[in-house]
Amino acid sequence: MSARIDWSQGPVPCVDCGRPMRPSHVRRAEWPGTLTCHGHGRCSSCAAKLRRAEAQEPEVPATPTRYVWESAIPAASSIPQAHWVTEAQGAVARALRERRLVLTARPDITLVHGRTPRIRCVCPVRPMTDTEAAALARRGLGTGDPA
Repeated sequence: MSARIDWSQGPVPCVDCGRPMRPSHVRRAEWPGTLTCHGHGRCSSCAAKLRRAEAQEPEVPATPTRYVWESAIPAASSIPQAHWVTEAQGAVARALRERRLVLTARPDITLVHGRTPRIRCVCPVRPMTDTEAAALARRGLGTGDPA
């Protein structure tokens, strides 16, 4: 709920710069030396500055974190390991979209050999912005529910 400005006593100072303001329906000639009030207690100049500042502020995602994905590779597989790397990249991309995360750098992919071969991806990530989610959605790549 916003507080209404009481104009009965004449001009009211802007909450940011303190310059005198008049209601938007009153002409400058009626209240000389005043600026038009553009809402929220701000004069037209301060309201324009605030709008420009808000338009220039990008969505600031949280600090990058790491996401680790790991999966077993069938030991007796006839599929080349290089193919498993590509499969892992696709699985990581799907998992990140579901969690509304995006990569901030290339993932570190490691093949772990041994009795049970595994593929491991360590990815630097950050939360996805709404703009990025919309871009993915336009390409038919759904994302998880907004956090």
